[in-house]
Formats: sequence, C-alpha cells, structure tokens
Amino acid sequence: MTWQKHLYDWEKDKIQPMVHPKTDIEYAYQAIDRGRRFVKHLKLDLEGERVLDVTVGSGGILCAFAEVGSKCYGLDIFDYFLNMTKQRFMDMDLEYEFINKWKGINIPYPDGFFDF
Repeated sequence: MTWQKHLYDWEKDKIQPMVHPKTDIEYAYQAIDRGRRFVKHLKLDLEGERVLDVTVGSGGILCAFAEVGSKCYGLDIFDYFLNMTKQRFMDMDLEYEFINKWKGINIPYPDGFFDF
C-alpha cells in the first residue's frame, strides 16, 4: 500500500469528505515539490535540526525537510493525513522522529525544543 491509498480513504470519511477528489489528489502530488522549493529557498543548513510540521496534511513539506537530513516531527488531527504522511516517508525511504495525532490544544513539546 502506498500513501495515495489514504487519499481515496478520505473520500469515504463522513467527517471531512474530499470536496474535489481530482484537485485534492493533484495537490498531494505537488506537495513534495512545493516542500523542496521551500526548503531550497530557506538557504539554511537544516541537517540534524529538529523540524515540527503542525497539520502535516499529505506530508510533502515534512518529507522535503527529511531529504536534507532534518529530524522531522509532525502532528495532525486527522488519522488519514497521519497515515498518508507515514506511508509517504516509507515510500520515499525517509525517516521521521515522531508523527502522531494532535488534539489541537497544546503542542506536546517544551518551548525551544524545535529549531524550525
């Protein structure tokens, strides 16, 4: 199973159904390219830096940080986005430190824990 499967699961979700499946799937495919452009634009040495992505979505931006050696942490309130992101990391042979469900109240890390 690849991360794309979770996009199709989203269509069946009664809480947050996909509004425009073709547009949403295209958006997910483009997320990694946007993430790579963003990381390149930063012009920072992010290797070994701890990066937090709150509301990971399809995981493209976080994967781009992982590609340059960042220690990646991700939070989201929806299981299908978390599953999609984890699968995307596996598909791309990337590693993450922690990707988990977030209740949307407090970020479960101390101040100053993240570099970006």
